[in-house]
Amino acid sequence: MAVHQLPDRLDSLHALRGFAALMVVFYHWQFFVGEKVARIPFVQSEQPFYGLLWPAYGYGGMAVDFFFSLSGFIFYWLNAARIARGGMSPGKFFVLRCSRLYPLHFATLWLVLILQSVIWMRFGQYAICNVNDFPHFVLHLFFASNWFEKSSWSFNTPVWSVSVECVLYAVFFVVCARNWRRWWHLLALALAGYVLETSPIGLIGRGMFSFFLGASAYYLLTYLQSRRIALRPWAAALTLVAVWAVVIPASKHFPLYHLYRETLGNHLLVAGRDVIGFVLLAISGHLFEIVAFPATLFCMASIESAHPGCCRRVAFMGDLSYSIYLLHLPLMMLFVAGAWETGLQGARCYSPALLLLYLAILLPLAWASYRYWERPAQEWMRALLTGKKPAARGKPETTSAPPTAP
Repeated sequence: MAVHQLPDRLDSLHALRGFAALMVVFYHWQFFVGEKVARIPFVQSEQPFYGLLWPAYGYGGMAVDFFFSLSGFIFYWLNAARIARGGMSPGKFFVLRCSRLYPLHFATLWLVLILQSVIWMRFGQYAICNVNDFPHFVLHLFFASNWFEKSSWSFNTPVWSVSVECVLYAVFFVVCARNWRRWWHLLALALAGYVLETSPIGLIGRGMFSFFLGASAYYLLTYLQSRRIALRPWAAALTLVAVWAVVIPASKHFPLYHLYRETLGNHLLVAGRDVIGFVLLAISGHLFEIVAFPATLFCMASIESAHPGCCRRVAFMGDLSYSIYLLHLPLMMLFVAGAWETGLQGARCYSPALLLLYLAILLPLAWASYRYWERPAQEWMRALLTGKKPAARGKPETTSAPPTAP
């Protein structure tokens, strides 16, 4: 069997990043149609195009865990070996990541500060995020907004995951520099993240859990390829469908989980204790992070190893992902302020036309942000920090990791 190596660029995973960012956008639409704006009880099933978008409305928050897993896969693919052999210094790694993430974060942080100030002066209340004080501004300024907190959602709230990823980058670099890249190292780090989820740094633990499981998927793929073992594209596609077909009903996030729980957990006792049920409960709440997300990365990378460029036409969604993620909440704040200004409330807030208008503004705005702010600012910042001339336009870097998770 012919075994293909990973191509220089995985368009499928890059595109998935963009679609996952949209999942978060739809998940957050509840902020607009919530009681604070609509002035009526929130009804999830009444949201626009619910029959089509119900997975995003109900479970879009899990896209963040997918981003963590995707980052683990990508970072180990592109950077782990270079760091382990000393080919990338801590300074260069910092410059690459900081220049990629900070310009848009800095711009949107000040944008939200201005928006919330104007909204407060006009309406006497903030839109969506109520914590917008100086200490939290400083935390956001240094990408530390949610290292030690779970409940203080402030300013441009979605940046919490970027805050967590900054810690993961440091852990990643140290682990690779020490050459702790065996499979048990990765699983031990994922387990450490799982344990930390109940601690004061629980969000960092959440990120570690998925990040190192994503890294494990990468190492499983390369281990099999090194032994000339590979799934054919059709087998990888069937495997992916089968995994999701099993994971969805077995997850506690979905109703059929309770049937599993009753038929297995309550009837298989160990020493008179519901040990099986306890294990089911612990695992079923993380089946997407443990099974579905790593399997998706593994299978999509397997398919694209055999057919490089097969997803090139949708790869542009990955370019827009970071802008979509950081701009969608400020734009939603404007929509909230517009609703208050015009007196829009009640069922009119659930209008599909409003969601379509929102997307019609957000997507071109994200493209413009990427084209005219993200990339130029990244080149300028790298030139400033390294003293080198900016790279030629139209030739984006292929060796640094794609944008971070939302």
